[in-house]
Amino acid sequence: MANILVVDDDPEIRAMVVQKLAAAGHTVRAEADGDAAMSAVEADTPDVVLVDWMLPGRSGIQVCEAVRERTDALVFILTARAQADDVRRGYEAGADGYIIKPFSPRELLRSIDDALAARSADRTAGDRTAGD
Repeated sequence: MANILVVDDDPEIRAMVVQKLAAAGHTVRAEADGDAAMSAVEADTPDVVLVDWMLPGRSGIQVCEAVRERTDALVFILTARAQADDVRRGYEAGADGYIIKPFSPRELLRSIDDALAARSADRTAGDRTAGD
């Protein structure tokens, strides 16, 4: 299971995501703004960061870019911004996934689990290659 940081200024969305992730066995920390998110990343590097685009303090895009500079954590942007230019901007900032609100908690879990499994498979394949 993964160590996941959830960053969303909407308390209802934050609580729902935290509850679903914790029920799935993940360790979850939640923050309500971009500055607190970066403090959390510095204190305990997460495996996955779920970040809303529109946050008080640093935006989710700024958080994504800063996380990308400091760690290889998977970053998913959770947002209502669904325009193609916004999606492109999210990926350009370094996001591994872009999930548009409203979203299904089941789809969110599937996206996280799939990304974690792919990362684990990549690392395992790299370990085998390094040993050759």
